[in-house]
Amino acid sequence: MVGVLQSADMEHTHTHDSVQTTARDFFTYLAFLITLVWLVVALINFAFGVVDTLIVDSLNDGYWYGNYSAGALLNSMASLIIVTPFFLFIGSRIHRDLKSNPQKKHMWVRKWLLYALLFLAFVVALTDLVILSRSFLAGEITARFIWKALTVLVVSGGVFTYFLFELRRNLKSISKVPLFSALGLGVGILLFVVWGFVLVGSPAVQREIRFDAERVSNLEQIRWQIEGEARRTGVLYETLDEYTFIRDVSIVDPVTGEEYEYTLLSEDTYELCAVFTRESPSQNRSPRVPLYPDWSHDAGRHCFEQTVDLTLKSIYKEGVPTPL
Repeated sequence: MVGVLQSADMEHTHTHDSVQTTARDFFTYLAFLITLVWLVVALINFAFGVVDTLIVDSLNDGYWYGNYSAGALLNSMASLIIVTPFFLFIGSRIHRDLKSNPQKKHMWVRKWLLYALLFLAFVVALTDLVILSRSFLAGEITARFIWKALTVLVVSGGVFTYFLFELRRNLKSISKVPLFSALGLGVGILLFVVWGFVLVGSPAVQREIRFDAERVSNLEQIRWQIEGEARRTGVLYETLDEYTFIRDVSIVDPVTGEEYEYTLLSEDTYELCAVFTRESPSQNRSPRVPLYPDWSHDAGRHCFEQTVDLTLKSIYKEGVPTPL
């Protein structure tokens, strides 16, 4: 990398910054740098989210991980949708300005920007590859590692190659590379965003998924309250209203306002039921948390059977846990 930068800088060694850098020039190039870094990070995160969605690893599979993966994709898509137009607009302004004033090629702010981008592309590639290698050594399946590593190399390599070209090219000669690069980037990101909607669904679908996630969260909190009280009292109650819930625990559906179904099946077994709009993101249980219940569900009414170990009552005294 050092050798490449040295060869690229040879033509600037004896060139003086004869063009005054204005405040507009400085902040335009600064905005270009910020939007580019933001775009590169969003592209890499989007690609990682796609890989995690399409190549399922049972080590990370589960209800909550599925929501996390979709959330990462949505964050990346939001960045791509908003940042890309600004990046292309600022880049086109810089390109037109350089075309009208070729002497601005030697402005210190432009040269510093280009070298900073080359350096950042190298650092991003190196950092992400180290992180990916660590994940691979920790047992992440090979296919996911390969695709993620290729993503980092392609994105970082593309940034490095293009801005090395910008550093070397003669602005007095006509080149279609900037135009074709901008069009390719715009079309590519548009296709990525469409692909993202195919994978995670429309905003309406995401709203339904979030309501289902809230239902699962409510059931989990209800479970904790029921089992905590059952271990203190030694019994399971007949109805949900007999339990003393803290104010933060919701026992009603967030959409319909109807109370979740509670049925006592035996002296130590009960079930909680809710009506879900969609199938859960994953039908597999995460092996990393084997003591937790599986909240995977289909669309429609779904019940979760729970068993409480009432023998643990002996470790409580007046509602306060005591050492074994």
